[in-house]
Amino acid sequence: MAQQPDQPHRRDLSDLVRGTRTKRRLSQQDIEDATTDQATGEPLISRGYLGRLERGERVSIPDEPMLRALARTLDLPYAEVAEAAGSQFWGHQTVWSPTGKTRALIRTAERLEPHQLMRLQEFMEAFLPEDS
Repeated sequence: MAQQPDQPHRRDLSDLVRGTRTKRRLSQQDIEDATTDQATGEPLISRGYLGRLERGERVSIPDEPMLRALARTLDLPYAEVAEAAGSQFWGHQTVWSPTGKTRALIRTAERLEPHQLMRLQEFMEAFLPEDS
């Protein structure tokens, strides 16, 4: 797994995981047990990793299988978990087009002025096929 790049510290995935886990009354051990490979006995997400993630400590960037396991175990859409990870680890923010038919991951979206954001959204719409 890649290490988290240096950047202003965000906690999007950390907060999503902690909040959903506690809301669903799951322990960190429950998550570890649910993500353990039955063939190898190895957890995809260890209780220790989960604890560090939830506390906002530096962790290795989770890979796709880890994110899918979290989504499945927490009963969340994979896209929501992946979006939170992208925000926390790479500073990406999702920007949707006005019709909601397309989206873009923008690293510095929070710095855009409202008129710049609107132009970006219009640009995104311009590349949609005619029949969508």
